[in-house]
Amino acid sequence: MAIFTFGWCRTEGTPIPDLQKEYGTFTNLPASTKVFYGTPEIQIYNPYSTVNGCVYKIVPLSTFGGYTTIKDIDANYADILTSINDYDKTVDVEDGSIYYYEPFVVEESCVIFHADSTKKQFDQKAIILIDQFATPEILTITAKYLGHPVPVGDTFNLDDFQIFAIYSDGNKALIKEGYTVEPEDKIITKLGSNVVKITYITPSGNIYQASVIIEGIKNLVGIQGFYDGPSVSFGQEALKKYFVIVAQYSDGSSATVTEFSFPSGNVVSETNAGIITIFYKGFYTDVEVPTYEVSSSRLIAFYNGPNVEVGNPFNEKYAQIKIYYNSADDIHSYYEDIDPELCIFSTTMVDHEGVNQILVQYVGKAGPVSTYMIVIGIKPEVTLNFIDAEYTGPEIIQGKSYSIERVIVKAHYSNGDVVQVKNWCHN
Repeated sequence: MAIFTFGWCRTEGTPIPDLQKEYGTFTNLPASTKVFYGTPEIQIYNPYSTVNGCVYKIVPLSTFGGYTTIKDIDANYADILTSINDYDKTVDVEDGSIYYYEPFVVEESCVIFHADSTKKQFDQKAIILIDQFATPEILTITAKYLGHPVPVGDTFNLDDFQIFAIYSDGNKALIKEGYTVEPEDKIITKLGSNVVKITYITPSGNIYQASVIIEGIKNLVGIQGFYDGPSVSFGQEALKKYFVIVAQYSDGSSATVTEFSFPSGNVVSETNAGIITIFYKGFYTDVEVPTYEVSSSRLIAFYNGPNVEVGNPFNEKYAQIKIYYNSADDIHSYYEDIDPELCIFSTTMVDHEGVNQILVQYVGKAGPVSTYMIVIGIKPEVTLNFIDAEYTGPEIIQGKSYSIERVIVKAHYSNGDVVQVKNWCHN
């Protein structure tokens, strides 16, 4: 990579006299002007020796008259300099001004305005001329393919190529144009390795070549599928494991795939009549699932938990609820477990001892159904909560004893009963 450094280090580039063998005589550009190739790296002063740092702004040279080639720039150099001198040199970060932190590269001829970072106006400038032909001798070119494998029959993309010219001074430059490829139609023709030849011809007629390998892969051209499972009732899912989907490739081969999806869902309904759409890598196919209609249903509910004390709710997690679907053909009838959370219970409270009938309701495929679930209520175990005592006699003179018969002791139980205790003792 060519390097252009302001103020303290080396400058590399091709002097104007050395370009005349390629371009002819220059009339206006100073002989000391150097023209760069590739992408010059710019270093503005030494940031460690500049007290206040730098600010700079890059303006394409084409801004000053629209000239881009070295010959056009030479022919109109005076006008370009006048336009540069008349350019607004106000330091404004909202208009492209950048405070300097590290070296940077430029990819086209430009003017770099720069100044001490404390200043409000740019007071220095450097004109950077870049021309891909302003180079030392090219030794060779190198090429890499950075893209993905390409399906057979498809074309590769030139944007995926990285081609460098290697020069005699050890530098290199990225070649973005001016080269050709073979095959010209860019079509990948076979599986495996496809050789692509790259040819670069300089303006002086020197020819350089390189090759890259592009992997050709099978091209997916379509999919087919079928369903290999039991019949499914309306409202039910057709399970993915019963679908057999086959991918077809451009070389005539095929393979079963499992990474397909259901873009419209996999629930069988009267609307889709069992036709389920399959999607795989840009291709669609429809698969027919055999269906049947449910004609009637009934609900069954059991409570498999412990007996519940009266006055407490039962736990719904112990409710086991099933719905029986009777098919119209009497062949596909079946039971299905129902999550209790999807059901409506008339109550969850057990309000009396013995059998409590709880109404359970559910809306199934054949409409609403209901049944009764039995929960056994039991009396809660009575426990003593606490006792209290009250003295009902006259006041006692200090030093005298009290009458035990005048002490009333009561026991309070968990069911709310309060009973006077006769057989009590004191310490």
